[in-house]
Amino acid sequence: DALAMGLDPALVDIEFKDHPYLLPDIIIEIDRSTGETVWQWDAWDHLVQARDPDLPNYGAVAEHPRRIDINYHSWFLRGLEPPQGAATVSSWMYVNAVHYHPELDQIVLSVRHFDEFWIIDRGASTEAAAGPAGDLLYRWGNPYAYGQGDPTADRQLFAQHDVQWIDVGLPGEGNILLFNNQHNPGADDEYSSVMELKLPLRSDGSYDWSREAEVVWSYAADGFYSRALSGAQRLPNGNTLITEGISGRLIEVSPAGETVWEFVNPISTGLIRLDDLVVDRRFLFRVRKYPADYPAFADKDMRPGDRLAD
Repeated sequence: DALAMGLDPALVDIEFKDHPYLLPDIIIEIDRSTGETVWQWDAWDHLVQARDPDLPNYGAVAEHPRRIDINYHSWFLRGLEPPQGAATVSSWMYVNAVHYHPELDQIVLSVRHFDEFWIIDRGASTEAAAGPAGDLLYRWGNPYAYGQGDPTADRQLFAQHDVQWIDVGLPGEGNILLFNNQHNPGADDEYSSVMELKLPLRSDGSYDWSREAEVVWSYAADGFYSRALSGAQRLPNGNTLITEGISGRLIEVSPAGETVWEFVNPISTGLIRLDDLVVDRRFLFRVRKYPADYPAFADKDMRPGDRLAD
């Protein structure tokens, strides 16, 4: 199926010879009362390929930034060795976060293996979303993924996680917040950051692709690094709660970047090898802070239990 849509056979020979399948992602909305799918968006409906004019969706990738290049595989295009493991190799997009903006009626996807986030229109019906109305409204982080940039100089995101809009009523409301995992990947000075972005949003809910997203706040520090997992949450007081996932470390930082609270997960499940590192497995995927009057806590026994750590 992928070859019939223009997948480069070289990718099959190198990447998929041991795991001959490609896993494009879909987004579905479920009616909780019935379990039925009431809306769906499928990446497979929004491809572009520049290899064969006789196959579907042929065109210059750089001229179709709202579509997804079936031949974009970040390691291959950068001359790297393919990743190991079926889940990593075959998970072509590897969406690791999905967040909905009710006022815009849009969805943002964190697409780890493209080093980008994408925004799609939830306002389009399932049928319309399978056509041009379902093409990407906006994307940011790695213009090389759509043929409009250099893979090193123009890349802004690195295996990011937890992309989200900051909720209404919070400082920075409407901006994008994310955890940017691996700056300088493979170098001795790898580091992570948390970024807040103001997008070039027009009044009608569309995006001005001619304008760059503006980084309005960021956090990085010596030793602050998590090559995977992780997240961030804007708090009502203007601080940001950050999950440094691999180490299991939580910090709350002020807008000035001062650490005002810190906690390290005391529960370890033993040592694990991550590529060339052996780490103590205290992983936290992401963490959220809720107020004591959060509705889900109603009628629950919220008395403190045993202490996790001193």
